[in-house]
Amino acid sequence: MGRFAERELAGMSESELVLFEELLEHNEADVYAWVTGRDAVPDGVDAGFITRLGLYRGTHA
Repeated sequence: MGRFAERELAGMSESELVLFEELLEHNEADVYAWVTGRDAVPDGVDAGFITRLGLYRGTHA
């Protein structure tokens, strides 16, 4: 998520920053599994933000 943060943080709204900070509280392996679709995004995690991470990963791999 480091490269995503480097490129995207400056342009995020306050609510997006909160979502990103909440993701940082999760295990990176879990976040990766959600982003890649290996595991379902659990309740309480913003699926739209996970999709955004996935789109970034797909275009900046």
